[in-house]
Amino acid sequence: MIRILPYYQLLEKQVDIEKVISDYGKPLHIRDFIDGYYIFTKSGRDAIRMIMEYERLTRWDEVYITTTTDSPFVSTCVSATIFNYSKISRVLTENTKMIFVIHSFGFAHPRIEELRALATKRNLVLVEDCAFAVDSCNENGLRLGSLGDYAIYSLSKILPMKMGGILAFKKRIDYFLHQNDPSIEEEADRLFCLLDFIKKRRRENYEYLENKLNFETIYKNTFLTNPFMFGFKTEKYDYIIKKCSQICEFGRTHVKNEVHIPLNPFIDFKDYDMLIEKIEEIVHA
Repeated sequence: MIRILPYYQLLEKQVDIEKVISDYGKPLHIRDFIDGYYIFTKSGRDAIRMIMEYERLTRWDEVYITTTTDSPFVSTCVSATIFNYSKISRVLTENTKMIFVIHSFGFAHPRIEELRALATKRNLVLVEDCAFAVDSCNENGLRLGSLGDYAIYSLSKILPMKMGGILAFKKRIDYFLHQNDPSIEEEADRLFCLLDFIKKRRRENYEYLENKLNFETIYKNTFLTNPFMFGFKTEKYDYIIKKCSQICEFGRTHVKNEVHIPLNPFIDFKDYDMLIEKIEEIVHA
């Protein structure tokens, strides 16, 4: 089974993580990839909650949520958490107090620089949701997470961790610093040496799928991207997801005509071949 999260793929394939660290680990540290201050949290959702509480948004305030492809789908981890504090909106209004930018599956939002300028002009808080993306950049080489007042990351999506998140912020805020989770920090520090290996394997898997599957892709892939999913469009998306559910744990966006295949770093090309064969069989039936 092709799993979404690295931790569960390790369990599925019974991979010895210590051997992976020994074979592929490099002297890397989180501070080399995240600007400013940061703390470790139980999850990305906890990081969102902390931002909302610190910024003291009210029920009458609005948070404008925008995604890389302007997809109608927004994860409930984001929408439900924000909705506990204020209104959510997919459009900017005079009541907007925060811009929440989702870099979908590690692919840069095409208007992040424009939105940074707008947030500055209107004195709005800008949050970058980099849940899937450490060491992803936009086309101008700007690292995702570097433009927001805040950036959030989900360590369980990035590293082979069962849980964990990061909240990054530009200026020192003791309210956040006092909430750092040392147990998550310790585990992240141990595994972050694998980031280069993980990015390399994700990119290789993306290119393999791109070469094998002749579909219109959803995201614009560049050498600056650390991709999390291979997304493509097909009218037979529903058949593929249903018929291949025993082979692959697809990313579910509930968007018509879209299929998302995980780019798990602990999957080899041969693991994808059965899925590719099945997809081709369904499409050409």
